[in-house]
Amino acid sequence: MPAPLDPRIHAQALADFTTGMGVRAVARRYGISQSTASAWHGEARGTVQAVVRTQKQHDLGGLVVDYLEEALITLTAHVRLARDQEWFMRQNAADLAIFHGVLVDKTTRILSAMQPGQGDVDDEGPEG
Repeated sequence: MPAPLDPRIHAQALADFTTGMGVRAVARRYGISQSTASAWHGEARGTVQAVVRTQKQHDLGGLVVDYLEEALITLTAHVRLARDQEWFMRQNAADLAIFHGVLVDKTTRILSAMQPGQGDVDDEGPEG
Protein backbone atom coordinates (compact mmCIF):
# COMPACT_ATOMS: atom_id res chain seq x y z
CA MET A 1 0.00 0.00 0.00
CA PRO A 2 1.48 3.37 -0.99
CA ALA A 3 2.20 5.96 1.69
CA PRO A 4 -0.53 8.57 2.12
CA LEU A 5 0.14 11.80 0.27
CA ASP A 6 0.86 14.99 2.13
CA PRO A 7 -2.37 17.03 2.42
CA ARG A 8 -0.37 20.16 1.52
CA ILE A 9 0.48 18.61 -1.87
CA HIS A 10 -3.18 17.81 -2.36
CA ALA A 11 -4.17 21.42 -1.55
CA GLN A 12 -1.45 22.84 -3.82
CA ALA A 13 -2.55 20.57 -6.66
CA LEU A 14 -6.19 21.69 -6.23
CA ALA A 15 -5.02 25.30 -6.35
CA ASP A 16 -3.05 24.59 -9.54
CA PHE A 17 -6.12 23.03 -11.17
CA THR A 18 -8.22 26.09 -10.35
CA THR A 19 -5.68 28.26 -12.17
CA GLY A 20 -5.91 26.10 -15.28
CA MET A 21 -3.00 23.68 -14.93
CA GLY A 22 -3.62 20.32 -16.60
CA VAL A 23 -3.63 16.81 -15.14
CA ARG A 24 -0.28 15.74 -16.63
CA ALA A 25 1.47 18.93 -15.52
CA VAL A 26 0.20 18.54 -11.95
CA ALA A 27 1.17 14.85 -11.90
CA ARG A 28 4.71 15.73 -13.02
CA ARG A 29 5.01 18.72 -10.71
CA TYR A 30 4.10 16.78 -7.56
CA GLY A 31 5.35 13.33 -8.56
CA ILE A 32 1.95 11.68 -8.34
CA SER A 33 0.23 9.27 -10.71
CA GLN A 34 -1.93 10.62 -13.48
CA SER A 35 -4.91 8.72 -12.06
CA THR A 36 -4.48 10.48 -8.70
CA ALA A 37 -4.05 13.82 -10.46
CA SER A 38 -7.15 13.10 -12.56
CA ALA A 39 -9.20 12.29 -9.44
CA TRP A 40 -8.02 15.50 -7.79
CA HIS A 41 -8.82 17.43 -10.96
CA GLY A 42 -12.41 16.18 -10.76
CA GLU A 43 -12.52 17.22 -7.12
CA ALA A 44 -11.24 20.71 -7.99
CA ARG A 45 -13.74 21.06 -10.84
CA GLY A 46 -16.61 20.07 -8.54
CA THR A 47 -15.46 22.56 -5.90
CA VAL A 48 -15.22 25.41 -8.41
CA GLN A 49 -18.65 24.56 -9.84
CA ALA A 50 -20.17 24.54 -6.35
CA VAL A 51 -18.65 27.94 -5.57
CA VAL A 52 -19.90 29.40 -8.86
CA ARG A 53 -23.36 27.90 -8.32
CA THR A 54 -23.52 29.35 -4.79
CA GLN A 55 -22.40 32.77 -6.05
CA LYS A 56 -25.00 32.75 -8.83
CA GLN A 57 -27.73 31.80 -6.35
CA HIS A 58 -26.59 34.61 -4.05
CA ASP A 59 -26.55 37.12 -6.94
CA LEU A 60 -30.00 36.00 -8.11
CA GLY A 61 -31.34 36.19 -4.56
CA GLY A 62 -30.05 39.74 -4.26
CA LEU A 63 -31.68 40.72 -7.54
CA VAL A 64 -35.00 39.23 -6.44
CA VAL A 65 -34.87 41.11 -3.13
CA ASP A 66 -34.00 44.36 -4.95
CA TYR A 67 -36.83 43.83 -7.43
CA LEU A 68 -39.35 43.11 -4.69
CA GLU A 69 -38.27 46.18 -2.76
CA GLU A 70 -38.67 48.41 -5.82
CA ALA A 71 -42.01 46.81 -6.71
CA LEU A 72 -43.37 47.39 -3.21
CA ILE A 73 -42.15 51.00 -3.23
CA THR A 74 -43.85 51.54 -6.60
CA LEU A 75 -47.07 49.89 -5.45
CA THR A 76 -47.04 52.10 -2.37
CA ALA A 77 -46.72 55.16 -4.62
CA HIS A 78 -49.68 53.93 -6.67
CA VAL A 79 -51.79 53.48 -3.56
CA ARG A 80 -50.89 57.00 -2.43
CA LEU A 81 -51.85 58.33 -5.86
CA ALA A 82 -55.25 56.68 -5.52
CA ARG A 83 -55.77 58.64 -2.29
CA ASP A 84 -55.34 61.91 -4.21
CA GLN A 85 -58.89 63.28 -4.55
CA GLU A 86 -58.17 65.17 -7.80
CA TRP A 87 -56.65 62.10 -9.48
CA PHE A 88 -59.44 59.89 -8.17
CA MET A 89 -62.17 62.15 -9.57
CA ARG A 90 -60.60 62.11 -13.05
CA GLN A 91 -60.90 58.31 -13.31
CA ASN A 92 -63.91 56.51 -14.74
CA ALA A 93 -65.78 53.93 -12.68
CA ALA A 94 -64.60 50.93 -14.73
CA ASP A 95 -60.92 51.84 -14.40
CA LEU A 96 -61.31 52.44 -10.66
CA ALA A 97 -63.03 49.07 -10.26
CA ILE A 98 -60.18 47.32 -12.07
CA PHE A 99 -57.60 49.27 -10.05
CA HIS A 100 -59.35 48.35 -6.81
CA GLY A 101 -59.66 44.67 -7.77
CA VAL A 102 -56.00 44.38 -8.72
CA LEU A 103 -54.93 46.23 -5.57
CA VAL A 104 -56.96 43.92 -3.32
CA ASP A 105 -55.74 40.82 -5.18
CA LYS A 106 -52.05 41.80 -4.97
CA THR A 107 -52.32 42.84 -1.33
CA THR A 108 -53.94 39.51 -0.48
CA ARG A 109 -51.24 37.60 -2.33
CA ILE A 110 -48.44 39.52 -0.58
CA LEU A 111 -50.02 38.85 2.81
CA SER A 112 -50.54 35.19 1.94
CA ALA A 113 -46.92 34.82 0.86
CA MET A 114 -45.78 36.25 4.18
CA GLN A 115 -47.57 33.48 6.10
CA PRO A 116 -45.17 30.56 6.73
CA GLY A 117 -46.48 27.30 5.34
CA GLN A 118 -49.42 28.92 3.57
CA GLY A 119 -49.99 28.25 -0.11
CA ASP A 120 -51.31 30.56 -2.76
CA VAL A 121 -54.72 32.01 -1.96
CA ASP A 122 -56.08 30.30 -5.09
CA ASP A 123 -54.98 26.83 -3.93
CA GLU A 124 -57.88 24.48 -3.60
CA GLY A 125 -55.91 21.82 -1.78
CA PRO A 126 -54.94 18.35 -2.96
CA GLU A 127 -58.46 17.45 -4.10
CA GLY A 128 -59.10 20.62 -6.11
